Amino acid sequence: MNYQEPLAYGFNQIIKHYARFPWYLPLPANLEHGWTPRDHALVTDLKTTKPLMLVMSRRRKAQWQKKSKIPAQIMGSPFIHFKNLRKITQNKNAKGTIVFPAHSTFDLKSEYDIEDFCGKIKNLPEKFQPVTICLFYLDFISAKADLYRQAGFEVVTAGCKLANSLDFAKNFYKIIVSHRYCVSNKVSSATFYAVDLGLPFFLLGEKPRLDISKSRDLNIAYLSPGQDCQTGEIAEKLFSSGSRDKISREQKEFVESEMGIGDCLSRGQMNKLLWRYSKQNRYYFLQSISYLLWICYKSLLLNAPWVSILIRIKYKILNR
Repeated sequence: MNYQEPLAYGFNQIIKHYARFPWYLPLPANLEHGWTPRDHALVTDLKTTKPLMLVMSRRRKAQWQKKSKIPAQIMGSPFIHFKNLRKITQNKNAKGTIVFPAHSTFDLKSEYDIEDFCGKIKNLPEKFQPVTICLFYLDFISAKADLYRQAGFEVVTAGCKLANSLDFAKNFYKIIVSHRYCVSNKVSSATFYAVDLGLPFFLLGEKPRLDISKSRDLNIAYLSPGQDCQTGEIAEKLFSSGSRDKISREQKEFVESEMGIGDCLSRGQMNKLLWRYSKQNRYYFLQSISYLLWICYKSLLLNAPWVSILIRIKYKILNR
């Protein structure tokens, strides 16, 4: 059913807003769902039936073109488009540090010594205090959240990866704009969003161990530690220089390159591109009714009040 589109984090809605493309029409493109240091196109993306692929950066476009004949264009980072469209800036009275610990998923467990990590966070200089811990939703509903609370930290989450919704992006930026610095034990998408907003970022603590023994994700089969690929090595070296209160030129340039800032299509170019592929593939007519039915079904199914309960049940079953 080629009217379907990636819904996690509301990327589909953000790109439509950015391109001034009708919300009620299906995107004629597949989208990358976040930053990755991997030096290859993701297996799940290569299985797309869409006539167009939208990627984050020049690096990712080149990697896509090595594996697929489907045309690719640079959309840049949807979250950064969201930030710019909403004119989101750091609060004038921002203070302290927001910490994004390496997170787990249903298919991957991120393991590290939380007590040791908390100790290192507490030992940060006074200017980095107070500290808020922002956990991915699955970690937020796990025992990890209690360990951070017991250590005296405020623990928050941006919520589930809400489908066809801007709530996750709204929550994420609402959390980070009130802080001056950003810390993690792993370079992730949050790293780039924070630096783009003006928050200096640095790595702290031991590198997390990844347990993929129970994974069913096709992409995980190609997973290796971040330092095993060139981009991962660059990222870790750039942000492993210890606690810092300024963003270096090298860090800024790296973030801009990986997020497609300066390389991505403009709003007008994106609008023309989406309409061209929609018309060529008759998405705007034959698929619109099926799309609306599908999007309503998915939105009700994945954004309903009981979703968090179902996620908790699934998480407990998988972690018995």
